Order: sequence, then C-alpha cells, then structure tokens
Amino acid sequence: MFGYSFFNDKPVEANIQALNLVAAGLAAFQLATDPDATYSEMGPRILIPVLTALSLQKNGGFFSRFCTSLLNAASIGAAYSGITSGSSAVDDTTNKFVLALHLFNTGSLLINAAESPIAVKP
Repeated sequence: MFGYSFFNDKPVEANIQALNLVAAGLAAFQLATDPDATYSEMGPRILIPVLTALSLQKNGGFFSRFCTSLLNAASIGAAYSGITSGSSAVDDTTNKFVLALHLFNTGSLLINAAESPIAVKP
C-alpha cells in the first residue's frame, strides 16, 4: 500500500521526519530561486533528507535505515568539503546546517536500525 505516514508511536522520529522534509523543501526552494545553485550540489540535498524521512516510517526496516545512514555519512564528507574548500555555491551557514543535519540523521538512523528487528522468513 502506497502512502506516507509519520512515525506516530514515537514523537522524536516524527520530528526528525518533519525536520528532514523541511530541509528538503528549503533545498528545493534554493535550487529554484538561486541562479548559482546547481543540480549536482542541491540534488543530493533534496534526495537524501526525503529518503531519510521515508526510511523512518513505521514499516521501514533495518536495511533501509542502514543504507540511508550510509548516504547521510557520505553527505557529511560532501558538506565538510563545501565548508573547507570554499568552492560551494551555497553559503557556509547553509553548509554547516546541512553538516549538522547529516550528523544527526546518521546517529538517529543507526540507533533506530539497531532497535528495529531484522525480519527473517522461514
């Protein structure tokens, strides 16, 4: 069944989902309005928070949360590179917010992945 549902049983996960969807919306808005923003830089900033919010659904399993945490970990390096190199089209404040978001997402996804049972079918 298709559809999106917030993690209603745990309000912390629902807030993480909302934060990621707001971050994806802000990145999409910046891509649409900023002439210096590129698809190669803003595309992952839209896609990864959406995938993070989707993997935190009630039916999200271990594999989806673990893989999304790996994507967030890779994005930590990309955001850090944007801050230190100065070659990013996005300002440093936004890059620092994205870095903090991906650090937070990686930690919360790994904690949730450890708590979610691995379904084994006989």
